Amino acid sequence: MKEAILIASSMNIPIALVDRNVKITLKRAMSKMSLIEKAKLLYAVIGGMFGFSGEKIDRQKIEEMKKKDVVSELINELSRQMPSVKEVLVDERDHYIANKIININAKKIVCVLGAGHLEGIKNILTGHSKINYDISSLEKTPKSP
Repeated sequence: MKEAILIASSMNIPIALVDRNVKITLKRAMSKMSLIEKAKLLYAVIGGMFGFSGEKIDRQKIEEMKKKDVVSELINELSRQMPSVKEVLVDERDHYIANKIININAKKIVCVLGAGHLEGIKNILTGHSKINYDISSLEKTPKSP
């Protein structure tokens, strides 16, 4: 993404940042997560920080993870393990980003997206999505109890 911004800037091409604010995304995720999902997430974060998985991540592993089927499998696993996290981090953001793309006033645009969002955003933009969100509600953070 940084490279795309640098190239666009050097060519005087307008840039539109279309993703939702990360603070809103994280607050929405935390508010929707069950206690079990929070425990799973904490375990995954701590495990990743301290290498509990025992798996080394090298350049080859990263390239392998970029493949579409691997990304799809990771998203499917996230959906199974922490469905509310997947809903907020992937589904809601797909709809939010697609809505922002639709509302860009230009004949041609170039979008730089994470691999985990390609399929969902494509389905939304082509009318094949079965889910519809109220976009204004996706910009709101839940009230604290």
